[in-house]
Amino acid sequence: MKLRYSIGPLLATILFVWGCSGQKPPPDLPKLYPIVLEFTQKKQPLADASVTIIPTGADTRWFSGGNTDSQGRLAPKTHGKYPGLAEGEYRILVSKTEADPASIKRTSKNEEETQYYDYYHLADPKYSGISSTPLTIKVQGKESFTFELGAPVRVKIVPKDI
Repeated sequence: MKLRYSIGPLLATILFVWGCSGQKPPPDLPKLYPIVLEFTQKKQPLADASVTIIPTGADTRWFSGGNTDSQGRLAPKTHGKYPGLAEGEYRILVSKTEADPASIKRTSKNEEETQYYDYYHLADPKYSGISSTPLTIKVQGKESFTFELGAPVRVKIVPKDI
């Protein structure tokens, strides 16, 4: 028995999967400009910090964010997918926290054990609040911005009662 292979169905399947794998940008997505943000503390890179970029203008749909790399840099992607930022003004929130493994606490409730740790801000907490951060940028094209966040800190995060 002789088997025959047809490349047509295979090619159609590959093209279908390839065409569906990429997501098209929304039709109203504005022009995005490549931006690089750099964060330091005492002139040392602020690695692994969480950054949120919030538009301050009338159109607040095009937010961005991400985590800094080992050099304290971030090339933001709008909505986490589309490289760059739209023209406009933005407020920048920066947070870096860590858990203290030595502070482990265990509680039991209904036969389930839960572990808790103390958490600490490693960047001044004022940079993580939308009303307290002094960090802003104005995007008008391809640009780089550098922010010095001062000396490293270790401020315990106190959970608020619910």
